[in-house]
Amino acid sequence: RLTRPWATALRRAATSRLNELDERLDRAVGSTDLGTAQVPGWARVVQGVQWLLLLAAVAGAAWFGAIKAGVGSVSDPQVGGFSLALAVLIGGVALGILLSAACNATVASAAKRRAGTVDVKLRSVVHQVTDELVVEPLRVELDAYRRATEGLRAARG
Repeated sequence: RLTRPWATALRRAATSRLNELDERLDRAVGSTDLGTAQVPGWARVVQGVQWLLLLAAVAGAAWFGAIKAGVGSVSDPQVGGFSLALAVLIGGVALGILLSAACNATVASAAKRRAGTVDVKLRSVVHQVTDELVVEPLRVELDAYRRATEGLRAARG
């Protein structure tokens, strides 16, 4: 058991740089590259396909609306007895929904991997700062305590 002076010295060592801790942790965490700036290539491709499907759905809706409104000479080609304009509308919406559902699992998996990487990076910078400002001063005091007790033992013979 530590005597009161050594316990006080350890407490003082552990808290001597606490006034720096908030700012240093804030700076370290804030300057850590979390890799959130880059969007994966596959996500950009999916985003492009989703825009194309949205455009197809809007074009199909406009085309089908024009057919139903009897605007000018808008033709209504049939595919298997079904209006091509309606097929484009339904196809754009349905494929967009299917693509979104298919991507959910991929996005969840990628997010989980990225969260793990971010966790490791943030824990590492927090460990570095707390090691420097809290743990290292404690090590110095504990080393001094060890040397003092060893010296006293050696002096007693």
